[in-house]
Amino acid sequence: MIEIDKIQEELKKPLPGKVIQYKMAPSDRVIRDQAVNVQEIKRSAVLILLFYKNDELHILLTQRASYNGPHSGQISFPGGKFEATKDNNLQDTVIRETREEISLKPETYEILGELTPLIIPISKITVQPFLAYCSNISQALVDGYEITDLYQIPISHLLKSTTVKTKQENNLEYPYFDFKGNVIWGATAMMLSELLEIISRSKH
Repeated sequence: MIEIDKIQEELKKPLPGKVIQYKMAPSDRVIRDQAVNVQEIKRSAVLILLFYKNDELHILLTQRASYNGPHSGQISFPGGKFEATKDNNLQDTVIRETREEISLKPETYEILGELTPLIIPISKITVQPFLAYCSNISQALVDGYEITDLYQIPISHLLKSTTVKTKQENNLEYPYFDFKGNVIWGATAMMLSELLEIISRSKH
């Protein structure tokens, strides 16, 4: 059984970082990162929620609604942009956004620590991932506006090598995690890659 305490201990050590994140990056990712003007970058945060279901560790992901934007319909983590009028820091941001998107109150989960920040070039934002353990995931609900569905995915499924696949489009390669035909790619897959490395280390 994967233990939350051991995962939290791993978070106190040097993080796997970009080397592991980039294993799940599109083939042109480095070039697009270099083209970003850091002065234009805005801050954001996401919450990576772990929970047990039938004594097995799971992770919660959301299905974004379709809209006229770069992340329309994608599978992602709850979260959003820092708002200076509402948030003192990025942890405030992720708590507020999680409550808005999936109705999850902060008292139902414990923030364990942070993963490596990640730039999303197309959105001109940097994302701070927070890792949390949720004691009552049944309270999570879609808001129907920003989020249309929730996915409860076993960590054991994501750790299987057969779960990682690659698609080709416009002469580029896009690695992704396959969950029952659903594609988890881009920044979400990159953050997952680092999390799975941390979990793997916690088992030794």
